[in-house]
Amino acid sequence: MNYSWSTLLALVLLGFGPVLGPRYVIAQTLTFDRASTIAGPADLVESAGRYCYIAADRTLTIVDISNPANPQRLGSYEFPERIWGFTVIDSLVYVAADFFGLGILDVSEPMTPKLLGSVKTPGQAKNVDVSGTTAVLADHMSGVDLVDVSNLENPVVLGSVYLDGYGRDVTVHGSLAYAVDNPSGFYVVDLSETDIWEPMSAIHSAMAPRTVEAESNVAILLGEGALQVYDISTPTEPVHQSTYQTPGRSIRVELEGSMAYLADGKEGLLVMDLTNLEEPQIAGTYPTAQPVRDVAITEDVVLLVVGALPTGISRSQGGGEVLVLRLTR
Repeated sequence: MNYSWSTLLALVLLGFGPVLGPRYVIAQTLTFDRASTIAGPADLVESAGRYCYIAADRTLTIVDISNPANPQRLGSYEFPERIWGFTVIDSLVYVAADFFGLGILDVSEPMTPKLLGSVKTPGQAKNVDVSGTTAVLADHMSGVDLVDVSNLENPVVLGSVYLDGYGRDVTVHGSLAYAVDNPSGFYVVDLSETDIWEPMSAIHSAMAPRTVEAESNVAILLGEGALQVYDISTPTEPVHQSTYQTPGRSIRVELEGSMAYLADGKEGLLVMDLTNLEEPQIAGTYPTAQPVRDVAITEDVVLLVVGALPTGISRSQGGGEVLVLRLTR
């Protein structure tokens, strides 16, 4: 049986806590107020400082959110292929654009973003993160691609780290990259070992992971709506701490310290406090009229992409818009 979060909270208050399972603890400390809406289309969203960046199919759009109640749409750039993922580093946006590969946008002039450089990766570029002068891409066919971006106008593919399945997502923390593949792989790659093209550790028991985020000593995997928590304090031996199904079958996650902000589909926004990796606590929720399919946070502003959920492995369903929320801690 599926319950809304309001129903679950009522059941707990009435003494029916076991309905949530033994590892769920409700201790809500965060609240949210809707400030505005950014018209779509929107598939993915990231934020950095006063700006947010919205991807819709092939187009990346920059929006000024310095006044959350009155966002201002600025410039945009259209890639030749669909944008599967991107990351913002200072005034640069690194874009994983399907068969086009890696594109590097200069957004120092947000009204007129321009392409500095690009490079074709071996297969389909699904997502990208950056460590120093190395861009790390999840590639559907080749696994994890490493690209030298020391020369932004002429990025060079260094090589690929083979994964056993189809590369889905990658994130970096310091000199380590964390990647997931289909059907069940979770990998750690040491980026400082530039002449070794093998993961330093690999786990093949994850639940169909599609998304990975890592920060400090914790990694979060999402697959089949299950939130999977790993202790990565020893990178050569990641330790699984807990797994549970979110009620809305979460598809995207943003980590901020010990807080995991989950795009929990039809159940809206779900925030989990991961201070205790074995017993995460629900720190806040925000129900939405439409399913939430992506989330980003900057300071006290939370951005939610809402709209029809993607089908299959696609992150693009068309339509969609971005809700701008104010966070109260």
